[in-house]
Amino acid sequence: MSYNRIATCRAYTDWISKSLASGWITSSQITTVRTDSGAFALDSGNIMDLFDFKPQRYVVVPKEHKEFYIQLDTEVSNDLIGESNFLAIMGHNLHSADALFKVQISDQSDMSGDTETVSDADYSGHDKLINAAADGSANEWIDPADNGWTLFTWTDDTSAGNNRYLRITFREDNDAGTNFDADIYLGAILYGEYFTWPTAAQVDAKVGAEYDGTTIQKAMGGSEYANSTHFGGPMWAYTP
Repeated sequence: MSYNRIATCRAYTDWISKSLASGWITSSQITTVRTDSGAFALDSGNIMDLFDFKPQRYVVVPKEHKEFYIQLDTEVSNDLIGESNFLAIMGHNLHSADALFKVQISDQSDMSGDTETVSDADYSGHDKLINAAADGSANEWIDPADNGWTLFTWTDDTSAGNNRYLRITFREDNDAGTNFDADIYLGAILYGEYFTWPTAAQVDAKVGAEYDGTTIQKAMGGSEYANSTHFGGPMWAYTP
């Protein structure tokens, strides 16, 4: 296929930000817990900054927190409308902090009974799309090879009935009781369902290069010059 053609499109729809914007859920449905029973407190930012689609508004979790998790109650008990099949973490430094994470979904807030570990490389349809390598033989943990962002998908199993609660657990690579190598930076968390179009878009399109922040100005004498307002990648704490 020619690189000038637009391939089949895919849309990732974030369930969390939509539910917060509509008032379906509030900050009370989002909890943060240290598994060593210590007090959870951020060095910078607010936990709600993780769900505003703005990874430049990052949070900083102290490295001394050791293992901790972020949990969301979607308030959806109907498994047919609570489907999910992707999770992304933007603007993270998990590689520098030597941190792993795993993602679980369940209908029980304590993750008892039937719980699906969708981050497991062996889970149905699990696909490590961007920076989501498994941690050696511990397939349920994801060990990002770089800082920046991570994306993986899976096949939703509505028959399992485990879609209400989402839990993302972070721990140091070697042991749950060990400090991270650095404070944890997290820019944004996206969780929801993606849709892939069955066919490629049929449009009359051309491919070109666009340089954000740069405009071409023309002087009165007819000469042209470039004016750049900024350079570099997105203003996240950590970028690819």
